[in-house]
Amino acid sequence: MATSKTLFVSETCIHCQRLETALQKSGTKIETIDITQSPQNLAAYIDQATAVGYQNGGVPLLIDGQAYIEGTDPILQHLGLLTATENESTTLTKE
Repeated sequence: MATSKTLFVSETCIHCQRLETALQKSGTKIETIDITQSPQNLAAYIDQATAVGYQNGGVPLLIDGQAYIEGTDPILQHLGLLTATENESTTLTKE
């Protein structure tokens, strides 16, 4: 059974806009909820973020099953759309 993925964004967030553009270009379809569009959307964000232990309060935020991923590049990496070497700030090395 596939886990459910929900992406929370804000229409005024430039990082969210960059992420949504990248997802569209790749053809990746994920349920996306704009937290600024309604009180219900904001409540869904708070509920789901709390359920997975997220406390920072930022967007973009991807909830993937029981995990959360915050930020454009980490989300793209999680989805396999960006490798660590494509973005030095998210490159992880094992010594």
